[in-house]
Amino acid sequence: MSAAAQGRRGAASLLFVAVCSACAPGHRVEVRDAHAFEALRGGTGGLYATIVNPTDSAEQLDSVTSPASPRVTAHDSREMNGMVSMVPLDHPAIPAHDSLVFTPGAAHLMLEDLPRDLKAGDTVTATFWLHRTGPVAVEAIVRPY
Repeated sequence: MSAAAQGRRGAASLLFVAVCSACAPGHRVEVRDAHAFEALRGGTGGLYATIVNPTDSAEQLDSVTSPASPRVTAHDSREMNGMVSMVPLDHPAIPAHDSLVFTPGAAHLMLEDLPRDLKAGDTVTATFWLHRTGPVAVEAIVRPY
């Protein structure tokens, strides 16, 4: 192999290592602690998780999909004039070196029009579609309500 070819091969190897190290756990956006609560078929269930962004760039949640629900929506619970209401969250941001937490009583995800009961111990597959990162699939454990 010529010296020029060896140099190109070495440069390609370094590029590969650099790209893969950026993909290592702790260096990419992750979805952690995914869980749902029991819910009845035809109703709405809650899906909760934490999206952690350890990168230097802001991220955005474009959508969430799940075979457990034909429609997954994001909302925030807010108190206004003594009344709690839900406000839709449209493409919530996950700032660099920060996280977005979906939890009961605050920002949350809703699994709507459930085609089956969600029972404690079941798992729900969900895909978080992130603007820069792309899809992140998780298994959410169903907890008793």
